[in-house]
Amino acid sequence: ISILFILLPILLYRLKEKLSSVKVYVVSWNLVLLLSLLSIIFISGETYYRFFVDTTDSFSINKISQRWIKRHYNVNKQSLRDNIDYNSRIYPEKRRVTIIGDSFTAGHGVEKVDDRFGNRLRKMYPNMEVHIIAANGSSSGSQLITLNKLIKQDYQFDIVLLAYCLNDIDYFIPRGKKNYSEIQAFNKNLSFIERNSYFINFFSFRLFALMNPKMQGYTNFVLDAYKDQIWENQKLALRKMIDLVKGQNAVMMVVTFPFLQTEIENYSFLPVHHKLQAFWKDQRILHIDLLETYRPYLGEELTVNKYDAHPNEFAHQLAADAISNYFKPK
Repeated sequence: ISILFILLPILLYRLKEKLSSVKVYVVSWNLVLLLSLLSIIFISGETYYRFFVDTTDSFSINKISQRWIKRHYNVNKQSLRDNIDYNSRIYPEKRRVTIIGDSFTAGHGVEKVDDRFGNRLRKMYPNMEVHIIAANGSSSGSQLITLNKLIKQDYQFDIVLLAYCLNDIDYFIPRGKKNYSEIQAFNKNLSFIERNSYFINFFSFRLFALMNPKMQGYTNFVLDAYKDQIWENQKLALRKMIDLVKGQNAVMMVVTFPFLQTEIENYSFLPVHHKLQAFWKDQRILHIDLLETYRPYLGEELTVNKYDAHPNEFAHQLAADAISNYFKPK
């Protein structure tokens, strides 16, 4: 199409004598110049977004984000994102930390796996095995299933670090699936050019994100979940997780990630952090709440980008430093 627009001026010049009037000729030239300019803009934009932009959105629904995952989510033999393979049995004279988590732990938006907090802990403590059992979209329900699978595979536990995100409760929320379906609806009914052009697809996504209330207020429905029966159901699931870990003669720890895209002055999830702290204290589980660690930077320097609210490399470094304090010899 772009090549055709570029060739149009040549064609118009050839047809000059056949055009019926000066007015038609001038209008035709203006139209050709406009189309040529749009063509140049499209070629430049497509080249930039197809070959130079490499980033993500929170839900990986645009073409650039989906390509980013294909480029940077290299998996090990256990089909987990990491640059080493895992053994079921702990090596002699070593300790093991098994981190259970979701996309925050998997490092969505973090290009190099060694920049994730789990890999940083591995580097800090070379005599400790650090296994990162994490997947995008994981919740407390799917994490329970994962723990049961590992137990059936005779996987040996030592320390289990649950990397808890506030939306891990979402599988109990009745309208949760509907909300996610509406967000994923971006890829339905796209035009041919929206499906195939990185440039057009990106700006269609930006318009969709701007107009979609579910993306603008994603955390609102999660906040409501920490009330009444839904929170009681979540506590039951977390107790089952504790029992599974204790049943393997292992120690359980928890690190809680806050939502990072909101300034502390407008942070509405503070009561949720208090509920979680009270719950883990009642269960006698060591709880590391990263809210205080992140407090000075919330809403500014912690997320991957404007459209991806996952922790960036700096946030992973802060998390690793905070967690490592509990592994240092007393």
